[in-house]
Amino acid sequence: MSDPKILQEPCDPTQSACSTSAFQQVCVTTQVTVTPDVCCNAPIVTCIGDPSIVTGAASPCPGGVLSPTGSCSFFISQQLCVEIPVQFRATATCDTGQVFCFPPSTSPDACTPTPPVTCPFFEPRSAGFYMQNFNLTDFTAEQLCSAIQCVESRSEYLASLLALGGCPAPGEPCPNATFVTCVAQGNALLVPGTVLAQAQLICPGAPNSFGAATRQFFAGLLNVCFCTTTIGGQQVGGVSPGFTVDLSGFPPAVQALFGPAPVTVQTVINVADAAFVACDFATIALIEPVLAAMAQDPGTTIIQPA
Repeated sequence: MSDPKILQEPCDPTQSACSTSAFQQVCVTTQVTVTPDVCCNAPIVTCIGDPSIVTGAASPCPGGVLSPTGSCSFFISQQLCVEIPVQFRATATCDTGQVFCFPPSTSPDACTPTPPVTCPFFEPRSAGFYMQNFNLTDFTAEQLCSAIQCVESRSEYLASLLALGGCPAPGEPCPNATFVTCVAQGNALLVPGTVLAQAQLICPGAPNSFGAATRQFFAGLLNVCFCTTTIGGQQVGGVSPGFTVDLSGFPPAVQALFGPAPVTVQTVINVADAAFVACDFATIALIEPVLAAMAQDPGTTIIQPA
């Protein structure tokens, strides 16, 4: 354990970096000990009376006692009011961190942040709608590529499932040689009879509710990722992550999973994906009705557009 009195060396200010801050409430304690600290200044000597000549056996200092140590000692006391200024501070240490690698690129656009999704219309669809239409007949390959890679960038869990079908990761060329298989894998995640088997490849032993939740979760993310798509003259998706979700009809235990209102679509995505990645069957069983209620057509969905 490092000496708490020694402050960690600060980051090198000459290094280019993206800076952010994290906050942690702490209670810091210390033991204060008061120790006497007394010093003597140079003595001030004053003559008392006139000098005298000592003769014979007379005492040179009548009334005084000859010191055997050659010095005179005595005690003096003084009551003090001690004010002790205390400065509380803390140090923080960082480990070496981890790095996640994305596909390399020679284009400077590779480091351009993805703009937030803002949909020009509100037209979410149900998991049943996508089950019937998630194919290369109703959607173009470019539309499906955009949606699949958008879903992969927003959900670690669904990215792992889509990878089983050879779907290209975000930033990789799309469509690729196995794209037909990729689309079939996406469709398998939308069909009640096949989604559970796919989910169990990632989370062995997953119950039926986990498969149903996977299906609804995929449909919900397609509503976000298809927000500018029209097929057959009909708009598809149209859900922005900042839209709110009405959880008033759900039990308090379910509402507590997502924190205080207003709860956004992005919050539900984050909470659900973390539970899916952890294969947390109990939490997903609570979340599944929320995902099902979100992945519905306008007028039925619990998503509230801004």
